[in-house]
Amino acid sequence: MLHELERAALLRSLARLLQAGLTADALFRTLEQGHRSRSIRQCLADLRSCVLAGRPLSEALDEAGDAWFPRHHAVALRAAERSGEVPRVLRDLADEDEARAHARADVFRRSLYPVALFHMAVIAGNSALLLTRPLSFVWQSLVVMLPVDVALLLLAQNLLRAPTSRIVARPLLLAPLVGEFVRAQEFRSFFAALWRLYEAGVALPLAARESVAVIGNEDLRECVGAAIAPLDQGEPFSLAVAAFPGLREDVRGILATAEPAGELSSGPTASKRAPGWSG
Repeated sequence: MLHELERAALLRSLARLLQAGLTADALFRTLEQGHRSRSIRQCLADLRSCVLAGRPLSEALDEAGDAWFPRHHAVALRAAERSGEVPRVLRDLADEDEARAHARADVFRRSLYPVALFHMAVIAGNSALLLTRPLSFVWQSLVVMLPVDVALLLLAQNLLRAPTSRIVARPLLLAPLVGEFVRAQEFRSFFAALWRLYEAGVALPLAARESVAVIGNEDLRECVGAAIAPLDQGEPFSLAVAAFPGLREDVRGILATAEPAGELSSGPTASKRAPGWSG
């Protein structure tokens, strides 16, 4: 998958050229000339072959799968193609990618100092063993530090991309702190995709079913899929959301009050801006 900042630059270029009204062939030739990154050029070659075959850009992204773009990008573009706002949505997706990249860098920067202090405290606490029993020093230090380091590594990996292996994804969902972060990321993508489709005029049950596909964690995707199934029988969306595992109460409250007021289209938007996502 492309790095967020690479992907943001590509999406912005694509938005500008689409707004300028270039043909598909001229658009991709211009993009290839403007980007020297090998990964971006390979991505453009994959997209070009699909678009020049007469398929929409959203389908090209969908066909590429997780190789280049997150799932919710394809869903967002599918909604934009229905509403005629592709350049604007491309710019919005670029903003999201840039914000995520900056947030991840900020998390890493802020975590360096406390992690370094933690390791120094563990080493200082076992320093008496260093000269007399060095093997015990190494063993006891690892017993204390290893669980914390593994949790941080898993969190860092999920900041980059959701794991595709169910063997890895299931423990991540159950782990303290890491599991909350996984749910927060997945629900953010789900509601963003749902909001775009619903705003484009897609019926809510269909929009919800399409949006479930952006959830990368298979266990969470199955739970959310089962929760929204009754929407086809007319169940209120706010009741379906109540069955989402780990969704914060304030997000449920936003949707529960928005639906009876006839403002459901603003509910996912407001919930995306809620301070937290998983509870």
